[in-house]
Amino acid sequence: MIPYVKHGAVAVAVATLALACGQPQQQPPRSSAAATEPEPQRPFNKPRVEKPYDPLASALEPPTPQRSTLEPPTAQAPIDKPLPQKPFYGPGTTSPEDRERAKAKAEKRLTDGEVLGVAMAANEGEVKMAEVALKKAVAPDVKKFAARMKSDHGKALKQDKAHAKKAKIASADSDLSAALKADVEKTIEELRTKSGAAFDRAYMASQVKAHKDVLTAIDDRLIPSAQHADVKAMLVEMRSTVADHLASAEEIHKKTEQAVSSSRIPGVVEPKEKIPSEPAGKQQDQSKARTPAPTPVEKP
Repeated sequence: MIPYVKHGAVAVAVATLALACGQPQQQPPRSSAAATEPEPQRPFNKPRVEKPYDPLASALEPPTPQRSTLEPPTAQAPIDKPLPQKPFYGPGTTSPEDRERAKAKAEKRLTDGEVLGVAMAANEGEVKMAEVALKKAVAPDVKKFAARMKSDHGKALKQDKAHAKKAKIASADSDLSAALKADVEKTIEELRTKSGAAFDRAYMASQVKAHKDVLTAIDDRLIPSAQHADVKAMLVEMRSTVADHLASAEEIHKKTEQAVSSSRIPGVVEPKEKIPSEPAGKQQDQSKARTPAPTPVEKP
């Protein structure tokens, strides 16, 4: 039996030696710190030795961390003044730039002939509105103001024509004169639909607005555009007259507002309001009650 045991031990030893020679020694895992360190480069003249691929060894070794190929973003300086974003304008709206261009186009410099045309259009419009007010106004102050407008602006219209003839300047139309004429026609159409106290209130409100518009036009466009000395002198005189008319119009307009508001207060009886009469049947009953009874006539 001893020879068989010896042969078995020899066989085990041979198998163990063969297994040990067939498997390569397992290398210890590399630490994370060592993995990040760069591998030493081989000398240029030394040939590179390729290791045989072993799937078991590669499975046991931890994966080597890979370096990121993306560079970290560089910090940018903060923007002190960000560029304004252009807003979106839907249909039916205009941008501020378009409005400014339209305003600049509308407020272009006028010639002396166009300045005279604006002054004549303003005076003619006041005369037309005053003629309507003289026919439909009720309050004495409103009638008196309308008569003053017709007289003062009629004289101013004659002076405008005289200045144009003297300076040899023909009046010309412009966007401003066309706008004034359109406003006058629209105001007259609205005034014709009113009567009584409502007409007085509407007429005086239109006078306040019209004189304010003319003052603005004189200060912003007419005086800066005038070149001839006679035209400038005419505008200075016209401005003084229009400012005086505006003060009177605002005062009378307040009175018409107070008159309309007081007429709407409950319990206040207007002077022209008539007290309703009593029914006819009741009047007859009262007349019968008041009639004295006939005295009997004695017979002789």
